Amino acid sequence: MHAGRSDRRTGPRRLSEAEVVELVLPDVPAVLAAEGNEQITRTQLRGIMRARGIPLGNEHIGPVLTALRAATASTTSSEGATRR
Repeated sequence: MHAGRSDRRTGPRRLSEAEVVELVLPDVPAVLAAEGNEQITRTQLRGIMRARGIPLGNEHIGPVLTALRAATASTTSSEGATRR
């Protein structure tokens, strides 16, 4: 036992899922357009995160994908409704 020592690791704190979504979301439409997908894939998300240097554990990828897909679905459906 070490009095006064914390079990916490030192270094940068891990981003929350919401923070990752906020950081990655601006890149998603370009990736979807370039690759012709309607929804972002796990591989595409990993590529964006790698390019931006964003670490995220596998256990958090699912919720981030769900949030990004919901955000891009609402954006693309609203864009489609305004086009003529």
